[in-house]
Amino acid sequence: KVITKGKSLISGASNKSKLKRELMEFLADDSLSDDEERKLFDLKNSLGMSDADFNAIRDGAFRKQIKPIYKRILKAKRMSPEDEKELVTTGEKHRITITFDSTLIRFKQLWEVENTGTFEPTPIETNIKLTKKEECYFEAPSTWEQMKKTRINQGYVGGSIGVRVAKGVTLRIGKAIPQYTEYEGLEAVSEGTLYVTTKKLIFVGIRRSTNITYGRLVDYQLFKDAIEIHKTSGKPDVFRLHEDDVLWLDAILQVVHS
Repeated sequence: KVITKGKSLISGASNKSKLKRELMEFLADDSLSDDEERKLFDLKNSLGMSDADFNAIRDGAFRKQIKPIYKRILKAKRMSPEDEKELVTTGEKHRITITFDSTLIRFKQLWEVENTGTFEPTPIETNIKLTKKEECYFEAPSTWEQMKKTRINQGYVGGSIGVRVAKGVTLRIGKAIPQYTEYEGLEAVSEGTLYVTTKKLIFVGIRRSTNITYGRLVDYQLFKDAIEIHKTSGKPDVFRLHEDDVLWLDAILQVVHS
């Protein structure tokens, strides 16, 4: 049984190698013709290969070719029209239809807003309640923070004089004054989710929630992992986010808060 199983594994690996070699030869001219694809299917059937193994081999060859393109896009966090065309063309050569995931679509739109000045954000589905004709464009995990003053007791200053008034009894006369250090810093209000709609920013938190309409939004400042919102009244609100989400949020706000 062990020997039979070993032969089966060797045979399976050998069949995959044959199909890979044939596929790479067909792709040597950068395209896969109808005739070549038929030959691949014939070879797959003659080898008794499963559809899953056959598709995995083709998918692996495709991924190997797009890896440097995809790596370049991820490093830049932008997808230019040239990048998109190269991905699509490579897919066509392999006879694979490419569907861009949300990350690549985001990188494409970031490129558009930076190089053309605008783009059309795509509405997303969300479980928060929206008003009539209101659409949501952004949703991301976030922590809401605000500046708060904190006082720390550093001890006491002053002293007292001890006066013995009876055996074993001493009366202390004087006053000790507590000494405080006061500082201001960011403190977390609540963890939750930040949304951006066509009408406002909405933060739905575990402990507290808030929303800021664009009429109240004076301006905002970006940081590597946060955005600080300045309003017509009240303390600024800081929403801490993932670095990639900050870039995307800025692009959305440039469109909806113009």
